[in-house]
Amino acid sequence: MERSSGSIQALLSSLPLYTPLRAKTLERLARGARQIQLPKAAVLFNAGDAPTGVYTVLNGLVKIAVPTAAEQDKVVTLLGTGRNFGLSAIFADAPHIVSAAAVRETVLVHVRSAQVLAAMKTDAAFAREIAASLSRRLRELLSEVRSSTAENGTQRTVTFLLSELPSSAGQGPAIVTLPAKKRIIASRLALTGEHFSRILHELTSARLICVEGPKVTIQDVGKLRKYAYGDNPSQPAAR
Repeated sequence: MERSSGSIQALLSSLPLYTPLRAKTLERLARGARQIQLPKAAVLFNAGDAPTGVYTVLNGLVKIAVPTAAEQDKVVTLLGTGRNFGLSAIFADAPHIVSAAAVRETVLVHVRSAQVLAAMKTDAAFAREIAASLSRRLRELLSEVRSSTAENGTQRTVTFLLSELPSSAGQGPAIVTLPAKKRIIASRLALTGEHFSRILHELTSARLICVEGPKVTIQDVGKLRKYAYGDNPSQPAAR
C-alpha cells in the first residue's frame, strides 16, 4: 500500500537523519521517497548495482555484506531500526561494493539520490547531518577493524552480547535475543560458525551464559565482561 506524500513527510520527520530539517526540505524529500517492505532473505541490492538513494530501516534488520571467494559473503554490519545506509555510494557516484538483504521481515523508507543531493544544496542543516552520519559510520567501521585485529574471538563475542543488552540492563542478570542466525553473527564477528559455537559453549560451561535458541541469558553482566577483559578499564560497557 502506497503512502501519500504527506504521510511520507511525517514519517521522514520522525527519523533521526531527517529530524532537524525544515518543512520545505522534508516536503522536497518526500516527493522522492517511498516505503519498501521486504520479506525475510529478500535482497535489496547486490554489489555492482547502481545506487538509487538512501535507505532507513523502519523496523526489521538488514545485513550489509561484501562478496568473497568463499561460498558465503562476509557480513560487514547488521543494521536495525533507525539506521541509514546507501549514502557513501551516492557520493562516490559508483556501483555498490556491498550487498544489502533483509535478515527478517523488514520495512524501509527509500529517498531517491536526486532529492537527497538537491536538499543538501539548499539546507545546510541537512548537509551537516549527512556529513555527521557518514562520519559516525566511518568511526564504527574503524572501531570494528580495531576489534577484529586487537581482540580475540571470545572478546569480540562478549562485546557483541553486551552491545545487544537493553539500555536498562545493570551489572546483574540480563537477557539478550540474538538478532540474526548464529552463522550471520559469526560472519559479522570475523569468526567461523564453528568457532562462534565453541565460544558460546565455553561461556556456557563457565556458567556465564545460558543459550536457548536465539535467547541468551547472561547470568551476571559484570562477571561476563571481567571474564573476557579482566580488570581492563577500557573494557566495553553495556549500552
